[in-house]
Amino acid sequence: MKFIGLATTIVSLLISLVVWVLFDFSSNQFQFVQECYGSSQYSIYLGVDGISIYFVLLTTLIMPIALLSN
Repeated sequence: MKFIGLATTIVSLLISLVVWVLFDFSSNQFQFVQECYGSSQYSIYLGVDGISIYFVLLTTLIMPIALLSN
């Protein structure tokens, strides 16, 4: 079970590194925006900006370390 969790977090880390490489730091707009349809009354948009890209990287970097320390 621990191996599956570690493999999943490493895949997440690799994906977040790809997102960081493709991120355009000269833009002040949200990037990699995805729309999630909940119902006809509302829509949810998910994306990253210049600050949140670092939080995504930090989270995906800490998770494998936390799993290995257990």
